[in-house]
Amino acid sequence: MLWVDALDNKQAVTALFPHYDDFVHVDLHELTAHRDGPVLRLWFDVRRAPAPLPDKWPEGSNTTQFLVTIWQIKDLEVYGWAKALAGELRIAPTDAGYQLGFFSAECRFTVRCALLHVERITGYMNRQR
Repeated sequence: MLWVDALDNKQAVTALFPHYDDFVHVDLHELTAHRDGPVLRLWFDVRRAPAPLPDKWPEGSNTTQFLVTIWQIKDLEVYGWAKALAGELRIAPTDAGYQLGFFSAECRFTVRCALLHVERITGYMNRQR
């Protein structure tokens, strides 16, 4: 199962990307936990942009950024951190929702949750690619 398939608003992604099998590979920018909810917000990139680009996106965008909110989190564990965090975002169903995990050489986290929701999808030009 891919994280996109667990979203409560999956159509926000599938409207831009009919195929998203490669979205397991992400570049993690930010992990923010908040006690209200409790929620966890992930800000990460996938290494492609939709074709055609949405009108509001910068011309030449070659990367897509996601802000995903993860609701009713439990058992959050985080190990390590670094300036660059390229890794795999994996998800599996559980009896009460999902177990989500990010795995890279420098960092890993796992969390149990009830719901995933994409808050924002944006594009930008990654000049390192």
